[in-house]
Amino acid sequence: MNENKPVEQTDHIRFEESFKTFSLIAGESLYAFCISPELTLEHLYWGKAVHQGFDLRYLSQSCRMAHFNTIEAAPTGFEGKIVLEAENLEEVQQSWKMNRSVSSDDETYFQKKRLENYSWRILSKAMLHKTNEDYPRTTRLKSHSVTFDVPPKSEARAIDLESKAKETRMRSISNPAASASFSTSSGTNKFSPEALNEFLQLNAMTKFVQSADSPSPGKRFGQIVGQKGHIRHHANKQTFERQMGKLGKGLLCSEYADHGTGDFRSPSFIVNDNFNGSSISPLKYKRHRIYRGKLPMPDSLPGLRSEGSSDASTLVVTMADAGSGLEVDMIYVAMHNYDCITRRVVFRNVDTRTSATSDRGTGSSKVVQKASSMSIDFECPADDFHLVQLSGTWARERYILETKLQHGMHSFGSTRGVSSHHHSPFAAITLGQPSETNGEVKGFSFVYSGNFLVEAEVTEMGRLRFNMGIHPMGMQWYLKQGGVFNTPEVIMVRSAEGLGGMSRTFHRLMLEKLIPRNWSDADPPILLNSWEAKYFHVNHQNIIELARQASKIGVDMIVLDDGWFGNRSDDKKGLGDWFVNLEKFPHGLKPMVDEINAMGLKFGLWFEPEMVSEESMLFTSHPDWYLHVPNRPRQLGRNQMVLDLSRQDVRDYIFQAISSVLHSANIEYVKWDMNRPLTEVYSLAAGCEEVWQSEISHRYVLGLYDLQRRFIEEFPHILLENCASGGGRYDPGMLYFSPQIWSSDNTDALVRMRIQYGTSYVFPARTAGSHVSTVPNHLTGNVTRLRTRGFVAMSGTFGYELDMANATPAEMLVYQKQVEFYRLINPIVRWGDLYRLWNPFKLPFASWMYVSRDKTEAVVFVFSMNSDHWSTIVPRLMLQGLDATFEYEVTEPTPNNLTQSSGNFLIIETEVPVYQLGVSSVTLTGDILMSAGLPVRFYSLDDSVVFLLRKAGGGSASPSSESSHEVTTIYSSSRPSSEAAQGMDRLLSAGNASNSRR
Repeated sequence: MNENKPVEQTDHIRFEESFKTFSLIAGESLYAFCISPELTLEHLYWGKAVHQGFDLRYLSQSCRMAHFNTIEAAPTGFEGKIVLEAENLEEVQQSWKMNRSVSSDDETYFQKKRLENYSWRILSKAMLHKTNEDYPRTTRLKSHSVTFDVPPKSEARAIDLESKAKETRMRSISNPAASASFSTSSGTNKFSPEALNEFLQLNAMTKFVQSADSPSPGKRFGQIVGQKGHIRHHANKQTFERQMGKLGKGLLCSEYADHGTGDFRSPSFIVNDNFNGSSISPLKYKRHRIYRGKLPMPDSLPGLRSEGSSDASTLVVTMADAGSGLEVDMIYVAMHNYDCITRRVVFRNVDTRTSATSDRGTGSSKVVQKASSMSIDFECPADDFHLVQLSGTWARERYILETKLQHGMHSFGSTRGVSSHHHSPFAAITLGQPSETNGEVKGFSFVYSGNFLVEAEVTEMGRLRFNMGIHPMGMQWYLKQGGVFNTPEVIMVRSAEGLGGMSRTFHRLMLEKLIPRNWSDADPPILLNSWEAKYFHVNHQNIIELARQASKIGVDMIVLDDGWFGNRSDDKKGLGDWFVNLEKFPHGLKPMVDEINAMGLKFGLWFEPEMVSEESMLFTSHPDWYLHVPNRPRQLGRNQMVLDLSRQDVRDYIFQAISSVLHSANIEYVKWDMNRPLTEVYSLAAGCEEVWQSEISHRYVLGLYDLQRRFIEEFPHILLENCASGGGRYDPGMLYFSPQIWSSDNTDALVRMRIQYGTSYVFPARTAGSHVSTVPNHLTGNVTRLRTRGFVAMSGTFGYELDMANATPAEMLVYQKQVEFYRLINPIVRWGDLYRLWNPFKLPFASWMYVSRDKTEAVVFVFSMNSDHWSTIVPRLMLQGLDATFEYEVTEPTPNNLTQSSGNFLIIETEVPVYQLGVSSVTLTGDILMSAGLPVRFYSLDDSVVFLLRKAGGGSASPSSESSHEVTTIYSSSRPSSEAAQGMDRLLSAGNASNSRR
């Protein structure tokens, strides 16, 4: 960010002193919470942006006392009354000044903050009831710069601030008593102590009305700007303040909950104090700071990017446990142009106590045992809470799972050292059954690539607590005196347009604020990967032949996958020895790369930097460099071990070894793989006694981030694609360093439809590595039409994973035309808004569409997924996201080559293009397409259709008139002529005919 100095407020974050409430405006959403009477943070609201200037603390009136709950007792020596000794308004003002700057470490902090509050109320009320102007002595209140007369001193009188509070709570402004004016003793110009006490009691829950020359607190903040306008402030009179000591923590909606002090739900954090062994850390508000822009992420941690002070505002609320010397910074970032708030937490040990014991882990040190990056309590709704998660396993990642939340705990996560194939670090909360197009959705995505935990707990009162953060199993962080621990960031998105609206917000954030900027604007290269073509059996000659075949169809790049280095001939040896195998590549990489470049192709290379094989020179030379526990049997995964990335020397070796290879030739792409989970997470680093072994799993992830940061800084021209046995580490943390991730090792198009559909809940197509592979598929044995395989891959980065030397001439022509068609639609897919139309988890069909942000163009994909029979009537396809007033030319650039025989109803191949609508083009309005839809006919169980929509008479449009990204479309220069389009139709038909039933 450009400015790191705190400010009083921004247009998107404000603190209303009179309400003790923080308001964050993000896009068209408002997120609000307040400082409770107990000085905790109480969650109030997260939803559509509403008018400011009203006290949202009234929402906490739904809280009520329940049996078997506890409340905080008054401080020792406190008799239940707070007394202000004041003779006149000058002394009241002095009391306000004296108590406003009290430290949270002060033993009387609670009483003094209440005195400050009451003093301010007296002064505020008095501003509206100036005394007789015959008395010229004045006092100026700096907070509002208002002048008022001060009367002569009257007889001293102690004012009891609490005696009648119960009687005056929650009085309406329409209540005459609550709106009674302040009066002085008649004829003496003295303030009656009884009157002082009266207006104090009456003002306990009533906001004073500003006089004409006194600006309201709301207006001092200016106008809060949303995406589509300004939010007006209202000078309303009523305030709501819950009486302290009436409700315990377990009955409140909290922002961040401690452990062991009356809140029996799953805590947001647990910190053990080694001074006395206690894990009780009741946090109290200490201070807050507001910044323009976004504070930089520490420890190489990834997070949403900010481009200065114009796109984000940051709120840092410091909470403290004075008894143990623990401070916690709760960091909120409001993204100005998105319905998005990010949250993270910083723990600090500021304990100054001393102990006779000074060994590590004792004295004034602390241990962070659990540290959620965010926590939020949702109020009990009229409908049931539902949770949406993305779960699966290897080769079946990110399948959609919807769960109705019941009373109790629902949790999931990863303890595998990576975010994992099994659960994505994402969750969405909906009220009622999840809907693609309607309803409130709160989405959460964890910007982290290691162990994580998601908790959703429904209480006996029907409320929901949601926690997200690093998994506490096997991870404890040691905080010595002065020590700091930073949690990763959580991206929180709100949508009023169902899951679809949530996804579109996530997609824009990922494209514009997360992936490396130099790649977010670039087209992903169409590549041919050698893995499923050659596996480990690669050499100079067959890679050159692959490149020669690839050049014929117009791909951009050839990628040499596993098998090129060390003694690597299978998966049992060679990892860690990052030098070229001269038996396979006698002249090294450079001559081969030069020859490939001469064909007009770029060259990419595969690495697995985090691993080591037992049969390797690295393992022999450095047996202490991998994670394992001494004197115990070690675990192997895919015949390999995990290097200890928490060690600087290990990271330095990896970086130098990879850099040496990358500098040796013109390498423009790296696939970074990782093929096993972490086990026996134990470091043998020298000096490791200074680091707790329970920190190593997190330090491993920080080491990985540091390594990839160094990589992209050293090689900004090299495209990095991450992979972890496919989609085992497909998370926002990795996307911060690489613009795309290999979605899954399963390239079967029918399975990929579900994988990529689930992936799209969070991640845009630009990030999803997706290739056309051969049939029968190497993992599933399925035989799927070539057109369908192509269309599925086009919904990602698009490429090929097969041996083109085995392809027929007809298939090669189809590949060539697929490449041409992908280049045609790529700008829409890459930058367009996604609308999911048919859910393959609920239907035997799948469909989605991408709409350019100016709504002038769209591409629609429709798939059959082995439905019961070809004769199954397919529902009409209702499109979404179009401009209802536009007229669209609907075309089918790749018509089918299958039709139904009129005699015996058999499905037959034909050389005549078969169009869904009977003609090659039809013009319809957006309103018709979204309301009446398009008819779809499938002619095989694995059939597919693609429609291309362009605004009639509008010509080609840029992908986004709103986006600041300068992306040039290829429509005008590369769009096939009508003759070429007809030729492409014939070629696609011929290619489809070359595969049986394809």
